[in-house]
Amino acid sequence: MSAVAISTHPAGRWLSRVEAMSPLAWLALQAAALWPHWRWAAARV
Repeated sequence: MSAVAISTHPAGRWLSRVEAMSPLAWLALQAAALWPHWRWAAARV
């Protein structure tokens, strides 16, 4: 029988939420986070 440790530390709770996200949601989150960088990079070209 294996025991699953559930972290009650705030960082552990946040990490478990990230790991529970679907790959498509994770990709959308990264795209939204990088949008200002893409605009800045495009303006410099």
